[in-house]
Parts: sequence; C-alpha cells; structure tokens
Amino acid sequence: MDFGTIEVPSLSRLLSDYLMTYPLTVFSIVCLAVVLFTRLTSGRTGKSIDGETKIPPAIPYWIPYVGHAAWFIAFTYKFKQVRDTISDGVFGVSLGGYVHKIIVTPSLAKAVFHLQRSAVDNHGIIFYLLENFFGATEDVHKLDESYLFKDVHGVLNMLLKEAYLEKAIHIVNEGLKKGMPHFAPLDLDPAKQTLWSYSGDPRLVSGVSSTIEVTLFPLIRNFTANIASPALMGFSFMKIYPNCITDIWTFDAGLPFFLSKTPSWLPIPTLRKAHAARARLHAALIDFFKALERTVDGKELDPRWGDLSDVSDVILLRCKAWRKGGLTAEQYARNELTLLWAMNVNANNIVFWLLIRICSSPEILKRVREEIAPYVKLKTEESTGTLSCDLNVNGINSCQYLKAAYCESLRMDTGTSTIKTVLSDFTIQESEMDKFEKTAQSYVFKKGEVLHIDHGLHQSNPRYFPEPHVFNPERFLAEEIEDGGKVKMVAHMGSIRPFGGGSALCKGNRFATREIPLFVAGIISTWDLSPVGKEWKLPTQQRASGAFIPASGWRVRLSPRKLQ
Repeated sequence: MDFGTIEVPSLSRLLSDYLMTYPLTVFSIVCLAVVLFTRLTSGRTGKSIDGETKIPPAIPYWIPYVGHAAWFIAFTYKFKQVRDTISDGVFGVSLGGYVHKIIVTPSLAKAVFHLQRSAVDNHGIIFYLLENFFGATEDVHKLDESYLFKDVHGVLNMLLKEAYLEKAIHIVNEGLKKGMPHFAPLDLDPAKQTLWSYSGDPRLVSGVSSTIEVTLFPLIRNFTANIASPALMGFSFMKIYPNCITDIWTFDAGLPFFLSKTPSWLPIPTLRKAHAARARLHAALIDFFKALERTVDGKELDPRWGDLSDVSDVILLRCKAWRKGGLTAEQYARNELTLLWAMNVNANNIVFWLLIRICSSPEILKRVREEIAPYVKLKTEESTGTLSCDLNVNGINSCQYLKAAYCESLRMDTGTSTIKTVLSDFTIQESEMDKFEKTAQSYVFKKGEVLHIDHGLHQSNPRYFPEPHVFNPERFLAEEIEDGGKVKMVAHMGSIRPFGGGSALCKGNRFATREIPLFVAGIISTWDLSPVGKEWKLPTQQRASGAFIPASGWRVRLSPRKLQ
C-alpha cells in the first residue's frame, strides 16, 4: 500500500511557526538568554598582566547598554558594597555602552590629577553640563577652545588669590554683622521679615520666651546665599532679583532630568518647575550683563542698577572676556549661571551640616565657642533684642579645631566625583599605603573609558576613617613643631579631596574654606540651637548635585544668646 511521501518540515519553518503561535514565549526566552549571557560575560576579576600591572576588575551586570544605570540613580550603596568586597583601588562598571572606572583610593586619584591633558580630559563633560544643565547657547561652543578655557574660564583663578579673597570675605563679614541679629525672627510681623526668614516657616514656641521654632535647612541656605552672593554679583542684582536664590534651588532640583535629556513637555512637576526657574535665571542674568556692559562702555545706566561698582572683578573680567571673544550678553549670560549656582549649592549646605553637628555635641560646641571667643565682639541690638557680631576674619581663620570640624563635615557630608575621559592608554600605580596585596599594583586604563574619582567612597571608607559615621574633628588635627620646639595642633585636609584636584580643582575652594567657618562662628556666637524633641536626632542625608541635603527640612528651636 502506497501511503505517499511524508513531508518533514524544516527547522526554520518549525521555529517560524512556533514564533507565530507563541510570540510572547519566544520573546521571553530570547530576553532571558540575552540577560544570562550578559551576566556571564560582563564580569571580570582583576586580571594581572605581568604580576604587578593589572586590568581593573569589572562588575557584572544583567542588561546590555543599561548596565549599572540603577546604581547611579537609586542604588548608590552598591558602590560601597563593591568597594568593601574587592581587593583593588579601582573597579569597572558599565553605563550607556561606556566602561566607567571607579577610583576609590587616594593615591590612584592623585596620580590621575597629575596626568597631562593628552591622557585624560574633562572638557567634553564640561560642554555637556553647560549645554544640557545650564542651558548655555551653542554660541559658546563656537569660541576657540583654547580661548574659552584660558581667557574666559581662566579668570576664575582670581578666586584663589589673596587680594580677591580678602575683599570677598570682607563683604561676607559685613553682611553677617548686619544680618545676624535678624537671622531668625522673634517678631512674626510680616513687615519685619527678611528675604530668608519666611523660608524657615518660623513659629513662636508657646510658653517659652524668646524662642522660635524653624525649619533649619531652608533658613540656613537662604540666609547664607543672601549674605554671600553679593560678594560675587554685587548688591543691585540681589535687590532687583530677590527671588533668584529660590529659583536656584528649584532649578538645581531638576539636575537628573536635565542630564538625562528628559523631554520638558512631560507632566513631571519638578522638571517643569526647573525649566521655568532656569528661564527666569537666564532672563535675570541677561538683564544684568546688559547693564554691566553699559557700565563698561561708560554709557548711561538704568537708575535701578545703581553704578554696579560693587560687582566682583571675576564677573567684570569674564564679561570683558566674553565680549572680546565676540559674544553678546544674550549669547554668554546663560553660561554665567554656572557661577551663581556653584557659589550656593555646596557651601550653604555645609554650613547647615557643620552647624548641626557642632550644636548636637555639647563637648564639641563648648570647645568651638571657647576657641573662637577671642575673635568675636558681641553687641545687643536694641531694635531686636538679639546679638550682632563683629568677627575677626583672620582670627576665625586661625581656629584649628573649628577648621578640623569643617574638614570632618566635608568628609561626612559631601559625596562628589571628579569625572574625566581617557584620551590615550596609560598606567598608574597605587602607593604602598593603599596597596591590598604584598606589592603595590599598577593599573591599565584604555582610551575611551570614563574615569570617576569617587571622593565619597574614599571619605566613607573605614579602612582610612575608622567609625566613619562618627563626627570626630580630631581626625584632621596633627602635631606641628613651631620655632622654639613648641608643639601646635594644626588642621589638615589629609587625603580627602571634596573640591577635586588638578585642572578640575574647584576654584572657589579657598573662599569656601573661609566663608563656611565664618558663618558657623557667627551663628553659634549669637544663637542657641536646641532640638524640638528631648534629644538630637540628625536628619538622613540625601544625595544632591553638590553637598548632601537633608531628607527633610528639619525643625529646630532657636533662642538668642545673651551677653554675659
């Protein structure tokens, strides 16, 4: 009997039929295979090339291209877990198809800071920030890169010079002298409020005389911003645009959305508010620089601006440099948002953290007050019943224990990174102090990789700072022998580099090192802080664009100190 020919379907047809019948199942199997393959092939232990030179270990991940994106956004604690489990001072992660090498030991960081621009560079990253975060126009990019970084941005080196620092700190000190009696309002009459006092949501404490309860963080950072910003921008800008400080905070909150290029039309309140705040800041800066240009040209100025003679030399010289490069105020003013932003997002936050860490420890508070007392002149203001303070700037700057407390706050309350792109292959070696193995290791870095010098991972590392969660200013005090053999305790920054280093060093670091202790000295000399509850409970830290911010505004009680 002839049953005919039996047709056997091809494998490709079987797969095609199965795909058409069970598409979701096939899709799931393919995704699972890709994820498993990625996980198995993406990880790598530190590979030794010649016994002393290694390729840094790579941390495995599951999803191609996405890599460790979630670590950067929401699970930053993962970096600490890796740091504590590997025996290397650097490890690799993946983000957006790029290899990112995370450097966590100070000797490797120092070696990178000393490399030439032919090996590593941050100009590409700077341009990305200028365009996507600060909203700079493309006209800035048309300038010759050498002129931009040497003649325009090079003006910022003035911030490191003593002549500029003395003038700027003098303006801050005068502002503190006038503003300290009004730091917190004991009289809630709206007519007697200051630019900063409303932000603290002040409320009188029932049954307790001369005591007010405030939300401390917004009060501190707005007070600091309004006192310090005129040292850069002059007083007229702050007077005409008093809400610019609030706009800075709103704009800054949008950082993740700006950097990820999230479409502005999406219904995300933080994003939309950030775009609106940035637009207002741009308009204010364009108006300001147009007025400054008229001053430079000797033309008649709108009376509301005064004579602008108190604008800092940094701003004035940058204005002239931009114009020399052929740009108008409409083209370059947006770029100057970088200065106003940078002046406030770090220092103001550290004033808050340093203040509460000192005040929450009676022993530390007592020691700081005793140290600064010879340099503080107090006077009772009849109009407010509170104290004004005249601070000896050089004296406060010489207070080593206060300076050590400032360093400890930088260690605990900042988590910045210095980011550079590798332009050519290079090898760097760790120090004997940092080594994990019997001999110090050298590590190879390849062109196209991105380097992250994660200062926060070093600053929180118990290997270098035992009990890293304990506020201990003594860590940064070291003995120095003076002429005559006398031993003196002197504060040193040690191995922490919260301001970066090399060409990426924050030019405002010397100003901040004098400004922040000055604010804290003024506040603790004139006001007493006490917890709302029975004992101090410091707020949880939250990552931000600069120094950490508290997860909540944090309520505290303030009462004016009295002359003894």
